[in-house]
Amino acid sequence: RHRPRPAMAARGGAALETTLAAGLAFVAGFSDAVCVRRFGVFGAMQTGNAVYLGMALSNSGPAAAAVFVAVIAANVAGVVAMDSGVALLGPRWSPAAALLPPGLLLACELLANTPSPLAPWAVCFAAAAMGMQNALTLSGALAVNTTIVTGNLQKIGVHAARLLRGDKPSPKDVTQTTKCVAVTCATIAGSASGMAWL
Repeated sequence: RHRPRPAMAARGGAALETTLAAGLAFVAGFSDAVCVRRFGVFGAMQTGNAVYLGMALSNSGPAAAAVFVAVIAANVAGVVAMDSGVALLGPRWSPAAALLPPGLLLACELLANTPSPLAPWAVCFAAAAMGMQNALTLSGALAVNTTIVTGNLQKIGVHAARLLRGDKPSPKDVTQTTKCVAVTCATIAGSASGMAWL
């Protein structure tokens, strides 16, 4: 029976990882665009929420800052939940790991479209979903941040600097750079799609 060569198998695995990471980054970009447009808060990019929190505390007081505190806390809670599930349950956590983030995004959408006084807080579901997604992709097999662009741009810059110095990139470097470029582009495409959808 014909067996794939290790190099071919490795390339196929890298391409699948890159495609999956780009898909998840698209979701994060889409989510952030929708959350910013609808709630004035980022679902994934907590750096932006931290800046907004500081501005709210300076200009508007604690009441206006509450939503940013809640969203940041929800994102951290998502990270804690995902990391704890992986550590405690191992493979048994896989179904929940796959279903919880999209389920939370659906909950955000459903609550946001109700007349409930809790509707403005629906963004916390999106923040928790993005925290779970980032914990899963950053520490898992994908080994890339799918919700924040800055770290990926830094990796691209580091690899570009090595090329400019004449260093020969390793296959791992090529794979990581390709993945970071794909994730960055997918985030932008997701954001554009989110704005178009609204």
